[in-house]
Amino acid sequence: MTEPRGVTEVLAPPRHIVLAEDDEDMRTLISWVLKADGFRITEVADGRALLDFLFRTREHVDLVITDVHMPKLSGLDVLDACRAQSRFLPTLLITAYGDEYTRTAASRFGAIAVIDKPLDLDDLRSVVALLTGVTTLP
Repeated sequence: MTEPRGVTEVLAPPRHIVLAEDDEDMRTLISWVLKADGFRITEVADGRALLDFLFRTREHVDLVITDVHMPKLSGLDVLDACRAQSRFLPTLLITAYGDEYTRTAASRFGAIAVIDKPLDLDDLRSVVALLTGVTTLP
């Protein structure tokens, strides 16, 4: 069956994710996996660069993924600074220190999810899809 004349499929632009991870290999891997799933990724290497990007960008950001422990500012520091400026962005924290204190602080500062390292990439993909409203992944 063919589409009626004048009807075209409209594709939504890719969801924009800002990824902050100080481990370059980990950042590259996560970025590669999420790009393969159709997301647009902006990468930064530390908390200060993340905060600077978030406060200066005019682009829509669908999700922030940030490591908790990074140089210059932690992921929790960034969340706290955003909250203080009434800048509430959906944020997923990734951490090698998934203790109760970190989870409680993440929740208090407004993170919507926390994933422990080492990352299961399929779990990460599923959580990111859920948080961004993507219903099917490639």
